[in-house]
Amino acid sequence: MITSWQTGPVTVYDGVFQDNEIHKMDEWFGAYTHWGLGFDKQEYGAASATLGRSLKWDQWVGLHKIIDDCQVIMRRRLIGEGVSMPLFHRAFINNFKFGDSPMFHPDGNNPKGMTYMVYPNVNWDLNWGGHTAFADDNENVIAAVNPKPGRIVAFPVNVNHCGIAPTKVHRGFGRFSIAFQSPDFTTDPNDLRPCHPDDIEKTSFVKVFGDSYYRILGDS
Repeated sequence: MITSWQTGPVTVYDGVFQDNEIHKMDEWFGAYTHWGLGFDKQEYGAASATLGRSLKWDQWVGLHKIIDDCQVIMRRRLIGEGVSMPLFHRAFINNFKFGDSPMFHPDGNNPKGMTYMVYPNVNWDLNWGGHTAFADDNENVIAAVNPKPGRIVAFPVNVNHCGIAPTKVHRGFGRFSIAFQSPDFTTDPNDLRPCHPDDIEKTSFVKVFGDSYYRILGDS
C-alpha cells in the first residue's frame, strides 16, 4: 500500500516499490563499477566530489535500463494514486561513502520543476545516517528524510538540499540514490532534448551488456 506524508516543501512516498524490485535495484547499485565524480556545484571543488553519474533521459539504455524501469514503475503507480507526474530530463545516481562531504544545492531555478529521489538500498538503519536535509532561504535546515528502502522524496528543484554521508557504522556498499529531475515540469515528450548519440554509447555500454542487463520490467 502506498502511503504519503509531507514535511515542509517535501512530499514522501512509501510503498511504491515492491520488495523484489528494491532488491534488484540494490543489487545493481552494489555491482555498478562505472561511477564518475559528481559535484553538487562545480565551484565547491574536488574536495566535495562524490561517486555519481548524470544520465539524460535517452541514456537509459543497456547498462542503465534499470533506471528507466524504476521511473516507469514510479510514474505508473503514483499517477494511479492521483499524483501529477512530469517527464524527467535526467537522472543523477549517487553512491555516498563514509567521509564524503556532499554540499547544499538546488537542482534548478524554476519553482514548478520537480525532483523525485528514490532510495534503492534494500536495508537501512536509522543510525547509519544518510538522510537528505532541506534548508530554507535563510540557511536553516527545515526538514530531513532518512533513506528508507524504496522511499521516494519529491520536492521542487529550487529547494536547497543536501545528501548526508553514511556514518562509520554503516554496513553496505554505500548510500545509494536516484534523483529524477524535471527542471520545468515537462509533460510534452517533444520538450525532452536528446543528448549526442556518442554520449549514449559512452554511458550505456550496450555493446558489452546488451539491452536486457539488470532489468525490473523486462523487455516489455
